[in-house]
Amino acid sequence: SDPQEVLLSTSTSLFEYLERLPHRMLRAMYALPAPRGPTVAAAVLRSSCITDMARQCALRLVACGGSFKVGLIVEGWIHRHGRRDALLALRRMESMGILEPTLGLASRPGEDVDEEAEAEDDKRANLMGKDACLTPEFRDSMKLYLATSSSSPWPIIEREQIDAFKKNGGDIKSEGKEGKKEKPSRDPPTRKELDAYTQSSWDSVL
Repeated sequence: SDPQEVLLSTSTSLFEYLERLPHRMLRAMYALPAPRGPTVAAAVLRSSCITDMARQCALRLVACGGSFKVGLIVEGWIHRHGRRDALLALRRMESMGILEPTLGLASRPGEDVDEEAEAEDDKRANLMGKDACLTPEFRDSMKLYLATSSSSPWPIIEREQIDAFKKNGGDIKSEGKEGKKEKPSRDPPTRKELDAYTQSSWDSVL
């Protein structure tokens, strides 16, 4: 059987599944027409797939035009005690299709992974002179996401729909012979209900 299919079939969460997708598929998801592509890009940026430092670097790169010298990122953007974390952040960004695969830091699950020491020592001089470049798909989607006034991947409710809803009494009056609608419970949802809702929402996006 295909090792890639085996990896995908054993994923235990949505983001673990995304981590195991080939780069071309991740980039194709970022390139989906708005609002789906920008929503996927923003969700990955918020997820556990990348580190807090990677989120900061990704947003700065979006604001800086999409590319920056690795040496300037590590030495200028990051505190001197966080250089090791900076390389890890770049690796995670590269593995999730956020950065172009030109740094040679990332590997996908199931591939041979270079030792972190090798990335820091043997490749350090060459790495510092390279440019960290956002993939066009992620860059364009994040720019669109940050520039839009809506964070929802679903169509915006039009003013006419709101007016019609108010005219019909909203959720107070019901149609037919049912009389007044029973108000839903205000009890907070359980963890299981939240997980089911989140999975259903992601299925709608993807």
